[in-house]
Amino acid sequence: MKTAPHLAKLLAMLFAIALVGSACSSSDDSSELSNASGAEVAGDFDTEAMEEVDASFSDSPSTTIVSGDGEASSETDLGAGGVGGNEPVALQTPDLGRDIIRTAEIEVEVDNVAEASQTALTRIEGLGGLLFGQDTMTTDVPRTTLVFKVQPQDFTEALARLSEVGELRDQRISADDVTERVVNLESRIITSEASVERLRDFVASATDLQTIAELERELLQRETDLELLRGQLRTLENQVSLATITLTLIERVPGPSLSVEATAYRGHDEGATCSGSERLRVDEGDAVTVCYRVMNNGDTHLADVDLRDDELDLTSDDLTAVKGSLENALAPGESVVLAGEIVGEASVSGLAQANARPVDEDGIDLGLPNVSARGEIPVTVDLETTIPGFSDGLDTGWSALLQMLRVVVLVAGVILPWSWVLVGLWALIRWNRRRTPKPNTVASFGPPPPTIPPAPGAGPGPSAGPDGSDSDDPAPKMPEPVG
Repeated sequence: MKTAPHLAKLLAMLFAIALVGSACSSSDDSSELSNASGAEVAGDFDTEAMEEVDASFSDSPSTTIVSGDGEASSETDLGAGGVGGNEPVALQTPDLGRDIIRTAEIEVEVDNVAEASQTALTRIEGLGGLLFGQDTMTTDVPRTTLVFKVQPQDFTEALARLSEVGELRDQRISADDVTERVVNLESRIITSEASVERLRDFVASATDLQTIAELERELLQRETDLELLRGQLRTLENQVSLATITLTLIERVPGPSLSVEATAYRGHDEGATCSGSERLRVDEGDAVTVCYRVMNNGDTHLADVDLRDDELDLTSDDLTAVKGSLENALAPGESVVLAGEIVGEASVSGLAQANARPVDEDGIDLGLPNVSARGEIPVTVDLETTIPGFSDGLDTGWSALLQMLRVVVLVAGVILPWSWVLVGLWALIRWNRRRTPKPNTVASFGPPPPTIPPAPGAGPGPSAGPDGSDSDDPAPKMPEPVG
């Protein structure tokens, strides 16, 4: 029993020795690592480079922050969204060394479309931007669409200036990184240029006319492919070098007003990627999602919003609310986005019809006529042009048989209510035939048949006597003429 305390003390001493040994080894390893890394860093870095880095940090812009007791302190600039700043954080587009295509779509409601267009143009020209397109409509709700091109570094400022032209209703910003496509095109261009140069050398050294003709034909094809690659690269570089901003100005209309915009895109995702394009081309059997954006453009609330598209056979019950709801009244400037899913079977031109009832803020009817609007979206379907097979013929024959049976049933359904008339007519005709007597003799019409004289030189034959009996006397002779 006395050995137990001694054993515990021995174990405690061994544990303490192990801890001391591990601490010494770790300190030795860390010192060796720090010495090695310090030697490596000292060998790689240059004193002049470090001085340039220090100078760049010392020359960086700073902002002066005034504390609560009035003392000013200088700190490194934290930007618009710095710590303690009250300014809103703007969309930054730093240069990351990548090829990025920046696009934006802005929708602004204004009092006068013409004046707002001139204001937007002046603000973009102040940044060095350019107007690349304009589309103006004066029917229904006056609106105009302006397409601007600006430098990527001015993209954020241009968005801010255009948003202040009127009341911002909708804004969509996207950035597409095309660095891989640019690198791929550049590598393909380098390879094509080398191939073209080799072919040119072969053409210069060839002596056979047939060989020269084949080489020139191949050279022409490769030069054409090279120019196509260069054109694609120039297009991407132009899109990267200039950001695109599409500004839509909608004139504010007094009174109740409603508008519908219809778009479509390929695939079914319950409208997660609405909106789509204004014109869509798909193959037969492709899944298509149609997006409808219903907007209140007037100054009156709209309730009981109903949307239907008879061309696509879609109603409000078939549509999914992606943004907003049809159950609530639309306030002025508000919109609701609905999505419907179809399958491309034939080319159609969808025509959406929206209706709504003007109400006040409390939902009480104002007694005004209902407002309506229409939106069209063409969906072109490329039908299959392959040779039909046995199954296609069987399906066609079966469909034709079913159609013929439908026609027969339809005709039978039309004739059946009038069958008693047909039966009565048949019975009347039979009764009339039975009452009409049949003639015993058949009357002959026309002259009697001619009498055929006896043939000349015929011998004597039996003849009838005056009493009608047969006579063997020869025919009487004609008297000879006298003198």
